[in-house]
Amino acid sequence: MIMLIPLVTALVSSTASVPLTACILSHPSGAALHARCGAVSVTVGTTPIELAFAVVPAASAEPSSTPVVVLAGGPGQSGTRDFVALAGVLERLRMDRDVVLVDVRGTGRSSPMNCHDTRSIADRMAGVGDEESLARCLKEQKLDLAHVTTADAVGDLDVVRQALGVEQWHVLGVSYGTRLAVAYDAAHRAHTASLVLDGVAPLDRALGDDVAADMAASLRALGEATVADFRTLKQQLASSPQPLVVAHPTTFVSTPLTMTSTVLGGAVRMLLYSDETRAVLPQLLRSAVQGDLRPLAGMAVMAFSQLDGAIHVPVNIAVLCAEDVPFLSAASRAKDTLFDDDSAAMVAACKAFTPAVVKAFRPGPSPTPTILLSGQFDPITPPHHARRAEALFSNHRHLVVGGHGHNVLPRGCIPGVVAETLVAVDLGKSLMSVDADCVQRLGAFPVFVDLMGPQP
Repeated sequence: MIMLIPLVTALVSSTASVPLTACILSHPSGAALHARCGAVSVTVGTTPIELAFAVVPAASAEPSSTPVVVLAGGPGQSGTRDFVALAGVLERLRMDRDVVLVDVRGTGRSSPMNCHDTRSIADRMAGVGDEESLARCLKEQKLDLAHVTTADAVGDLDVVRQALGVEQWHVLGVSYGTRLAVAYDAAHRAHTASLVLDGVAPLDRALGDDVAADMAASLRALGEATVADFRTLKQQLASSPQPLVVAHPTTFVSTPLTMTSTVLGGAVRMLLYSDETRAVLPQLLRSAVQGDLRPLAGMAVMAFSQLDGAIHVPVNIAVLCAEDVPFLSAASRAKDTLFDDDSAAMVAACKAFTPAVVKAFRPGPSPTPTILLSGQFDPITPPHHARRAEALFSNHRHLVVGGHGHNVLPRGCIPGVVAETLVAVDLGKSLMSVDADCVQRLGAFPVFVDLMGPQP
């Protein structure tokens, strides 16, 4: 939610063509951020909408004239909502420059497109779709999904840039936001000062081809004992599903849930994303094998409930069904018995929507200074995707954060390294001129030795 505070206006630059109003950005977690909000008109198909954005002003009295625009993931997340939870990172970035957050069409306050998810929490964990309800929801949307693609989002970003009177900006993307960042650079290279890509989504193949194998590698990094517990639990639940009543760990709301092998798979996949939940996962699985499934189920319920409202499903469908699903390749998918292949569920979801134009995203070479960030054990965008992408960037630096998972931007010294690198680019210095040795010293998040916590 965004609360506008009237009668206070400012301009991000003397050439801006849009007034900004002081506002407070908020996140469901309770985090809040003071910013300046604005909107600019665009047309989606034949429908005029207002694109919402926010500027978090620089702390410096003499900031750089080159701001940084931060792009959310998904696809389908809201820039003005989801980065509020990373307010500490934004504080470090905004020491020297303005930070711009944009709700691309269909997200946040930019004519948001939503589908109410009527599935049970168990079905959500298991990836069981409701294609009939999804198709009905997509038909009810006011915006034409044919005009809700990565290329359209690129256009939205540049409309905001022009409205703010910005000649160049640094473009920082997280997860799917890395694809959007690279696409923006390809279309508007003259206006891209640098790229920061955190959790590089596959740029040379469809998202979905590697998911099962990447998830398995992330789980194996927790040790063979954990893998053995996972296999044992899958076998137990395949033959004997377990009905539970699970208390949410923070709200204490009780949720009925039948734990099956597919529900287990979805729960573990979700818990692999975050360093904090990865750390406790071995003990959760051990406890479950010993007969108590409630801690594992409760943690998974909490993780899935945090996704409520985070993804604008029609945007997600419009992008993936046009740019990824038609290009899924059975030949490139590594076979692994730990996790189910996602591709069948993705194909099923896309039966609810037929894109007007199908086009794979395959970028060309770029000379733009580029920082690639990877978490060593990221279950969805691990380092090997970034390593393949390195060939596209003639001026790049790839930092792998050992022992960490998805979205490493908030971790340890990473915000400082990124902020210093943007300053270096502004001054025409090399990416390698910034000391990043601290990244190598970032230790893995300590794994719990029991449910009381990690070893002292």
